[in-house]
Amino acid sequence: MGVYEAKVAWSRGDQPFLDKRYSRAHSWTFD
Repeated sequence: MGVYEAKVAWSRGDQPFLDKRYSRAHSWTFD
């Protein structure tokens, strides 16, 4: 059986994580 990896990166730019909410802006990377 094969092994697959995926990475999801969320983008907040320079905004501090004070509101405890995630932006919907994200990217997926598959290997």
